[in-house]
Amino acid sequence: MDIGSIIDAIVDALYDIFAFIVGHPLYIALILTAIIIYAVASHVFFKVKGYQPVDRAMCSLSIAGKERSLEYLQNFTHMSPAQIAVIKYLRKNEHVSRSALNKRFGKRNVDILIYQEYIVLT
Repeated sequence: MDIGSIIDAIVDALYDIFAFIVGHPLYIALILTAIIIYAVASHVFFKVKGYQPVDRAMCSLSIAGKERSLEYLQNFTHMSPAQIAVIKYLRKNEHVSRSALNKRFGKRNVDILIYQEYIVLT
């Protein structure tokens, strides 16, 4: 095999790919649509960074949880005292496992703070 035949084979393959794309735009549109739907679905359903088992996920406060005072959270966001206790506990202890917070303060309180983005899972 000489270099000329290798280059000819590569050029022929590229030409065939180009001819397929030009000749069948519906297939290309279908493939691009499937890729976009997959990207949107994976972003919506798997918003958390990668797969994290519930027991091993570590919780820490987000910027909103660190900067706002406890009085502000109680008066203006109408948080329950249990949720404020979670934030107060996380201010003293930087990184705590989610299972420990669930046992101490209740799963519902922790889940609400995660949903409102006061707690970040790492």
